Amino acid sequence: MKLKLFKTTITVLTLLVTSLFNVASAGLITAVSFDDVTNSRNTNTWVLGWEFTVVDNIIVTDLGVLDINGDGFAGEHEVGIFDMSGTLLSSTFINSTSLLGANNFRYNTINELGLFSGTSYVIAAYVGNELYTDSNNVTNLQFTPEITFNRSRFESTTAFLYPTAGSNDSLSFFGANFQYQTTSVPEPSTLAIFALGIVGLAARKFKKKA
Repeated sequence: MKLKLFKTTITVLTLLVTSLFNVASAGLITAVSFDDVTNSRNTNTWVLGWEFTVVDNIIVTDLGVLDINGDGFAGEHEVGIFDMSGTLLSSTFINSTSLLGANNFRYNTINELGLFSGTSYVIAAYVGNELYTDSNNVTNLQFTPEITFNRSRFESTTAFLYPTAGSNDSLSFFGANFQYQTTSVPEPSTLAIFALGIVGLAARKFKKKA
């Protein structure tokens, strides 16, 4: 009987470790993507971004800035996510050593930032006079199902700040991007409680038969 309890415990712990591994290794989702940049600009110095509403709860893990040619930046560029009151929730500085991802966005990892369903936010980056593009000059532009694009946000400035100007059409500037995970997978604490419950039931059954 003790051997049976031991086997049950090992099985449960194995399943727990596997589940935790699957959570940890879940792939990141990129908020906006496109195939090709057909035209670019570098007029003035800008903070460029876009306003969006979260459809399903997400956890933002990385923030990025577009490096159109993938050949690096002249300096570093701050990128961050704001709430609708203009409060900066999280930010990081992107430079030429930051990880180059798909569509030539460079990313840095941030402390996990939870964004909530039904709430709107603004992501923006100080691009300075680096090259940037917009939704009219990319092909196959796509936003992920967990967010809804609302409108562009921009500000002519020499410093990173909350961009108050924007257009109400479908035009969007890039600029900024982010990567995230969905919260549809069980949290590790939930998995641990479940596992301990199973082990407890097995031990209780053993005591009754002892």
